[in-house]
Amino acid sequence: MMKLEKSKKEVWSTEHDIIVLNAALKHMHEGGKLKNAFDEAALKTGRTPGACAFRFNSFIRQKYSDEIQRAKLQKGTKPSQAKVVPIAENMNHLEHVADLGWENVLHFLKAQSQLNQVSEKEYNNIQQQLADVIEENERLKRELESLNEIRSKVESFGMNFSKMINLLEHVRSLGIL
Repeated sequence: MMKLEKSKKEVWSTEHDIIVLNAALKHMHEGGKLKNAFDEAALKTGRTPGACAFRFNSFIRQKYSDEIQRAKLQKGTKPSQAKVVPIAENMNHLEHVADLGWENVLHFLKAQSQLNQVSEKEYNNIQQQLADVIEENERLKRELESLNEIRSKVESFGMNFSKMINLLEHVRSLGIL
């Protein structure tokens, strides 16, 4: 009896993850069933629907939770808004760039703009904190310098006072006072 060998696919690529993700986002967005998304992704990736479902549930769902949540919230809007391609992860795979589409590029640029605004606010906040610390440092240096001057005067006075007491004791011992 001849044994049939199943050919095992190689490791999941980012491209295949994105295909599964986009199919799932589309079906979630349209209110469809994920099973249909996995059937669609299976045709595009050459994998079984079960393998696509397993990959989605074991890896993609956690990695792209923000995009998935956004698709659930956007039910009923234009379908093109449900498709999300994580562009930043694909920049090292230039062959994927041609498949991005304007909606995805726009989505990426908006996300980057929001990140830059947050980063700029954080940068300005850090710059202000740095300026405050430098100002406090200068104030403390001046205060230390002033305290050192006072300590020096007190020490000088203490030595002079000590000499005066010694002189008075000497005068008393001589019986002058």
